[in-house]
Amino acid sequence: LGVVLTGEVKVDFEAVMLRLRRLRAKIAPADGHPGTELAGAHVYQGRGRLTGPDTVEVNGQTLKFKNCILAMGGRPTIPGGIPGLKEAPYTTNENLFNLQVLPPRMIIIGSGVIALEMAQSFA
Repeated sequence: LGVVLTGEVKVDFEAVMLRLRRLRAKIAPADGHPGTELAGAHVYQGRGRLTGPDTVEVNGQTLKFKNCILAMGGRPTIPGGIPGLKEAPYTTNENLFNLQVLPPRMIIIGSGVIALEMAQSFA
């Protein structure tokens, strides 16, 4: 699991991250479009908007539905207005779990679910 006990507790960060990446790769198919489709849902990717109580338009195509899940997705935003941030070595949720060496210090900027998850992971 990446934890070595030899008198004092030592965390082997590289081993922890290797295990984490292996487990993430294992669940990735179920967490994406293929897994959603295997569960019986239709997946349409693109720009969409609800056009009625049981219709949605995706990339110009009108679709009728009985039940609809709109998964908006998102991308990390590097906030402006923080002096030096653009020049500092930073990471986002998209590449945080690719770290191979534990940084000597870390700050998580954000208050959403993903920021809280990242803070908990590295606490």
